Amino acid sequence: MNRTFSVASHEFRCTLRRPAYRIMTVAFPLLALLGILGYSVFQSKGLGEGKPVSFGYVDQSQVVTGFQQQGKVTFKPFADLSLGREALLSGDIKSLFVISADYPGTGMVLEYTTESGMSMSRDANRPLEDFSTANVLERTGAPGWVADRVRAPALVQRIQLDEAGGLVPGAEAANAIVFFVMGILLVLSIFTSSGFLFNGISEENENRVIEILLSSVTPGQLMVGKIIGLGGAGLLQMLVWVGAGRGLLIVAAEMITPLANVPLP
Repeated sequence: MNRTFSVASHEFRCTLRRPAYRIMTVAFPLLALLGILGYSVFQSKGLGEGKPVSFGYVDQSQVVTGFQQQGKVTFKPFADLSLGREALLSGDIKSLFVISADYPGTGMVLEYTTESGMSMSRDANRPLEDFSTANVLERTGAPGWVADRVRAPALVQRIQLDEAGGLVPGAEAANAIVFFVMGILLVLSIFTSSGFLFNGISEENENRVIEILLSSVTPGQLMVGKIIGLGGAGLLQMLVWVGAGRGLLIVAAEMITPLANVPLP
C-alpha cells in the first residue's frame, strides 16, 4: 500500500509540473473571463450604457406628436427630406427615417444612412419601435401603461416550490447552469487526465523506465498509483475551475444584466 501511494504521489507531482496541465487549468477560467469582458464591452456599446445617439425623422404622415427622447437616443424632426439629408451628410445625425404618408396603413418607414449593411442600425432598432409605438398609441388616447404592455405583453417570472411548499426562486435556472457547466468541465477533466495517463505510460515505456518501476512494484500497484495520482490532479483541476467559476459568476452578475438574478450555487 505504501508503494501504491508513493507512485500516486510521484504521478501527482509530475502531472502538476506538466505545462499542458497548467495551461489547461488556467486557460478555461481566462477564456471565460475574456468572454465576460467581451460581452460587457459589447453590451456597453448598446443603448443602455453607450453614448447618446441622434437620429432624424421626416414625418410625412403627421403621426408623430412627441416622445423624441428614447433612453439615450434622440429623434430630431426635419421639415423635409432635403434638410434631413443635409444633417445626415454633415454627421449631425446617424440615420434619417422618413415616415411615409401611408404609414398608418402600411407601417412603411424609409431609412437613409451613410453606413453599409442591409439591415437597420442596431442602435435604432428598439428605440424606433418604442418611438413609433408611443406616438401611435398617443393618437388613440390610450394611457401610458397600454404602451408598456404593447412593448412587453408579459414578463414571466418562474417560481419553484419545494416539497414543503416553500419558495425556491431562481433554482431552476441556477441548477440548469450549474449542471451543464459542471458536466462539461467533468468531461474535459476526464479526457485530460486519461490523456496524461496514456502519454505517461508511453514515455515510460519508450525510456524503459517502466522496467525499473516494475522491479520494485507490482503492475497492479503501479496502475492503481497512477490512477490515484492522476485522479487527484484531475480533482484539483476541477476544484480550481469550480472556484474560478463561482468568482466569475459573481463578476458576471455585476456586469451582465441577465445573470443578475441567478442565485449562486
